Amino acid sequence: MLIEDTVRVFEPSSTPASPESDIPTLKVSSEEHRRDYARTLCEAINQWATRSRLRLSGRIFVSRKFGIGLLTITKAEQLEFCVEQESPEQIEETLGQIQKLLVRGGQHVAYLRGFSLFEKDRVHILKPLNLRHWTRTAALNDADQLVDAFLTGDS
Repeated sequence: MLIEDTVRVFEPSSTPASPESDIPTLKVSSEEHRRDYARTLCEAINQWATRSRLRLSGRIFVSRKFGIGLLTITKAEQLEFCVEQESPEQIEETLGQIQKLLVRGGQHVAYLRGFSLFEKDRVHILKPLNLRHWTRTAALNDADQLVDAFLTGDS
């Protein structure tokens, strides 16, 4: 999958034919891209935690209005397939929760990119809809970062 992402997305983006060329990493990801990302991320973590009976499952909320997607990962008894739905309301609500948590010294977060919020029973991952954030390569990198944050107590 790393080679496929490199050939299909990253290499053409790093060497566009002309300034007017379509750059794959900047295109808006499709529902299929986001589903593959979520499935890859959950499966990677589930594979690393094979001794645990619990499995991670994901649900994606998308807001084309804001140009962002929100993946919420929860623990489940069995693996559930990722469901995506258009939900600017869910994203607005989660952004409000994030902003309340991150208000420090009177300063507010104005722009979030590639942000993860750990709650007791779930993790929210907020990403722009651009394809570069929703590749399977990004999923493996994010899975590694999430596990690292969990294991080191940075969550």
